[in-house]
Amino acid sequence: KLAKPKPVVKAPATAVPKRDPVRARQLRGSALEYLSRGLANRAVTLLEQALRLDPGNSLITRDLERARRLMTVR
Repeated sequence: KLAKPKPVVKAPATAVPKRDPVRARQLRGSALEYLSRGLANRAVTLLEQALRLDPGNSLITRDLERARRLMTVR
């Protein structure tokens, strides 16, 4: 007798945000304000969100690297 095939279990869908360069630019602006106040940890959070909304944006990538460096200095 043949064994029943196991049901296919799909991996849960990961929520991938849609591209939104306008919102990414807003988040970057807020992040830069936080950086100027010395709040690098908050800036990193916003810049990571911005990069998910506008992957490959070189300005956001650069600012995120800078904010991460500042976090390690403090």
